[in-house]
Amino acid sequence: MTLTHRSNLTVFAMVALGLCGAASAAAAQESSFGCAGLEQSSLVRAEEGKDGVFYRVATDLTMGQIINHRAADAVARIARALEEQGTTLIFAPVPTKGQAMPEDLPSKFVTTGYDVEKARAEYAVSIENLRASGVVTADLLTRMLDTFDPAEVAKYGTENTPLFFRSDYHWTSEGARRAARAVADQIVEHPGYGDLTPSSYQTRQVGELEGFSNMRRAMQRQCREPLPEVETLGFETNADTTPEQDDAGPLDIFADAEEQSQVVLLGTSFSDNPTNNFAGWISQYSGLEVLNYAVTGGGQYGALISYLTSQDYLEQRPRFIVWENPIYTDLLQFGTGPVEELTAAASAACSDPLKVTATSETLEAELGGATFDTDDAILARFGSEGPRNAEFTLVTTDGVSRRYFSNRDDRLRATGNFWLGLGPYVDLPIESIKVAFDRPIPNGASLSLCPNFGE
Repeated sequence: MTLTHRSNLTVFAMVALGLCGAASAAAAQESSFGCAGLEQSSLVRAEEGKDGVFYRVATDLTMGQIINHRAADAVARIARALEEQGTTLIFAPVPTKGQAMPEDLPSKFVTTGYDVEKARAEYAVSIENLRASGVVTADLLTRMLDTFDPAEVAKYGTENTPLFFRSDYHWTSEGARRAARAVADQIVEHPGYGDLTPSSYQTRQVGELEGFSNMRRAMQRQCREPLPEVETLGFETNADTTPEQDDAGPLDIFADAEEQSQVVLLGTSFSDNPTNNFAGWISQYSGLEVLNYAVTGGGQYGALISYLTSQDYLEQRPRFIVWENPIYTDLLQFGTGPVEELTAAASAACSDPLKVTATSETLEAELGGATFDTDDAILARFGSEGPRNAEFTLVTTDGVSRRYFSNRDDRLRATGNFWLGLGPYVDLPIESIKVAFDRPIPNGASLSLCPNFGE
């Protein structure tokens, strides 16, 4: 009997389905924790590797996560604006768990097409693109994979500490230590470091620390046995001055000194995590005070928006800003709006107050059909902290309205300062601008023109 082409496909499909079913059953049987269906979970898609190490499918085991030239240029715009104000931006892209800790990957995993060496090469391309755009960039992955200072590793008792938690995607204190060394290298090698007076910092162990993990909690629902705890050896870093100051607590505070801040750390939960001492490790290796303004759950730009739009930045600009950001986040996910606002906020060049008509709900200024350049912006200043939303409405001379909505979610600091970059509205004759906040407008609220902020 001769099988037709259709029959061949049918048989192949049946065999394939059978193999997939067998593979799924085998995967469930091979789980050390009785886990099933993690790869298809609606909470967190994950793969169970060796020794109880779990990897997220969508980030840790996905190819093509590259900061391309366009995204690198966006970071460079913010960096140039900061540099004009005497602040050097150091960008620190966090590698994925798959790139930095692949030794525990399962020998056969459901996610196909993942290649460790190619994924590492993609991280290297991201570093190259950022540096080609003029951004001072810390290569965290190279430092994390380096076997530097064996004596130092032994000193901190981290010989057997993995770089990332087994059941979570964040780095342990050892992963953070190595990443911080990469950041400190960039700080110390920068010419601006010579303008500062470094101090001596000492780091001491504080015992085992346990962190909370949404990833572990989500995975546990599909596993019979308890998953590995999110635990790491904890550390605390303090300035090595007097015995009284040695007990002052970990170096993770907000700026309140009168002199220029040395280093401000902006980032995500990788920085805003008390179990890893990332800010402290940067101080350990750079000799500089690090003020931590990181925001857990703030996304790509949350910490930058909270800090650069605040009076803390306007009144006391630091010598260095470290921007930690996971490599897998899309810096242009929300278009150019955040970059426009952050570039304008970083330059703080809003010297032209506009004559406004104010009501309890809006501020409005007549612009008389003016046109603007790419590097112009409007600053809407509420006058105090509190508002989380500002709606800008631009009306052209022919009566067409353009609206832009700026939001600060509950995780971010509600500074009351909102910038609208006018780059997307170049050459439009603007008759008027109106701004509405999410609360009644007090006396003292204002609109200002920020000219040529990107130059």
